[in-house]
This record gives sequence, structure tokens and C-alpha cells, in this order.
Amino acid sequence: DTIDDEFEINFYHSLINRFTSSFWIDRKWIFKLLIKDDELIYSIYPYQETWIDFQEYLHINQNSKNNINDSSNPYFSLVELSVVGTFLTENDESLINKINPILIMTQITYVDIECNQMTVIMLIKILHTLTNLNSIRLSNSPLCKKMDLNIRDIIIFNAFLKFNKISKITLQNVTKQDQIECIFKYFLRIQFFGLERVRDTNLKSVIRYILWNIEDNNISHPMTICVFCDDAKYNKVEKLYRMIDSKNLLKNYKIHRQYDRFYIQWK
Repeated sequence: DTIDDEFEINFYHSLINRFTSSFWIDRKWIFKLLIKDDELIYSIYPYQETWIDFQEYLHINQNSKNNINDSSNPYFSLVELSVVGTFLTENDESLINKINPILIMTQITYVDIECNQMTVIMLIKILHTLTNLNSIRLSNSPLCKKMDLNIRDIIIFNAFLKFNKISKITLQNVTKQDQIECIFKYFLRIQFFGLERVRDTNLKSVIRYILWNIEDNNISHPMTICVFCDDAKYNKVEKLYRMIDSKNLLKNYKIHRQYDRFYIQWK
């Protein structure tokens, strides 16, 4: 579909739900909506390892290994929305309103956004629409930009913060610390936080900053952190243990390294 002024919901759009039925779920096929510039593309494909798999905690929680392909697993992604390109700016709000029925109908469970020009209110309106959403991956998150919201937008934002079910968040292309800070400020239900990608020289300070923000926002429930660092030294796990213990940042926790991923988990 081309998302323009002439776009309308037709009968064939109502058939989309066929691809999110138990028939496909039981066979572990995933339905995907891709918004690429002004195009809305539909696809369905068999389960394959994606970024969401490192949210399964399987590298640390060995008891869950058998659940990696279990569609009853609450972390199994059923419907994806991916947004790339330069679409979804403030000028595109009327067009987004046109496709909202499709976004609601498909009961999207996770979103992957790489859209540098997206405004914060556009992102909030999309996330607020997706009531089944539990996982997001953001590149250059607009949530950390200055918010100049009118009263209506503030109401939408507060309602989103109150009722959203998002518990798994991954950030990409983080350039400022406040991009991390805003996640723990707004998403207090977070159970998993992933960060792509950190250099070895910054790994300890970044993890320390993440843990400080978790503590500052009184997040005390079990969590997992996953940080990508492809140039980390071989003895980095031991150094992370020493840093966390010396600062009394965590108790009863584990650190595990899986190739370029560092997992920190606590109960």
C-alpha cells in the first residue's frame, strides 16, 4: 500500500487477521508490517533469530532453554511493526491516522523503529495505539528530545505512561547519556534493557550509569541488562564484577558473556 491522501481501508485489509490466527502462531510464523517511507508492506515468514531473542534471558536462565521456540512463551513475537526511512514526521500525522485501524487490528507485540526524523509525539501516538505492545527497539530515540507538547498531547502521553505494557526495550545509536536516562524515567515496568553498541573503553562507565538510573527510579523488580560490545577484552566479566561490587550497585546478580553480548541479571 502507498500511504498517501488517497489511501483508504478496504475489504482486503480485514483479511489481514488471517495471518495472525492460531494456525500461523502454532507453526511459529510471524506477521510483519513494514513502513518504509510512504509504503506499507505486509509479509509473513517463519520464526528466525532476531534482536528480540536476546531478551529471552536464555543464556543465563538455563531452565528456559526449551522454550526458545514455544509460541506460548510471553516473549515470543507474534506481530512486528518496523519503521524505517524519513516517514512519520509531524506533517504525516493525518496519514498515520489513516492506517491506525490496521495497527490496532493486527495486535502488534513489538516495534523496531529506525526513523531519524520522527517527532516524539508521533512516536507516543503510535505506541499508545498498540495496546498489546511489550517490546520496542529504538534508534536515535525521539523520547529524549525536548518535549513541547500541547494539552491534548500531554494527556495522550500520560495515558500512555500509565497503561503501556512495554517491559523490554533496546536502544541503538546512543550518543548521549540522557537517551538512557529517559528510558528508566518513563518505563518503570521495564524488565529487560538492551544497548547496541558500546566500546570496550566505555563499557564499565555505561553499565554503572545504567545501574545508577535503575536505582534512582526505584526499580527494584528482577531485571536483565544486555550490552553489546564487540571489542571487549577477555577478562571484562571479572572487571565488571569488581566494579559493581566496589560500588555496591547490585546484590544477588550474575554476569554472563555470550560472544559480544554482556548480560547482567538479578532477582
